[in-house]
Amino acid sequence: MVTAKITVRELVPALVDDYISFFDGVYHDDPWLNTKDNPWWGICYCGFYDDPRTEEERNTVPNAQMENRKQRGKYIQSGKAHGLLAYADDRVLGWVNAGPRAEYVNLRGLVDDPVENDSIGSLLCFVITEPRRSKGIATALLVATCAKMPTGRVQDCRGLPSY
Repeated sequence: MVTAKITVRELVPALVDDYISFFDGVYHDDPWLNTKDNPWWGICYCGFYDDPRTEEERNTVPNAQMENRKQRGKYIQSGKAHGLLAYADDRVLGWVNAGPRAEYVNLRGLVDDPVENDSIGSLLCFVITEPRRSKGIATALLVATCAKMPTGRVQDCRGLPSY
């Protein structure tokens, strides 16, 4: 477990700088997720499913990483982005993109049954900083996410695979 207490906060516009800084660090420092070795994933800023553009449009615009960074920041500032950030010692260590399925604008074939209400939640991405993986951060994010899902009951997440 992480020695510092993990605090999970819902993504709100006031946390946009924490969010962007977290992804900037991951894309620069992470041995697997860095932009240099993983250029397609390393420009997403976890906004892939909130973006109506096609994958090709997102990835082939001039200066795609900075454009996606800017777009994601605007989306967060609008209050439309969903997810939770995990903190320890006032530093973001992890992220989960999770929210009502109906509010994701482009699930890109992940589901065949779109919903028009908030009764179904979706968990789309977990990102944990490389030195802090396998330390309980994803678990803390999952528990907090389940509590936030439409029914607000952690037991609704039972049966999910454990990693």
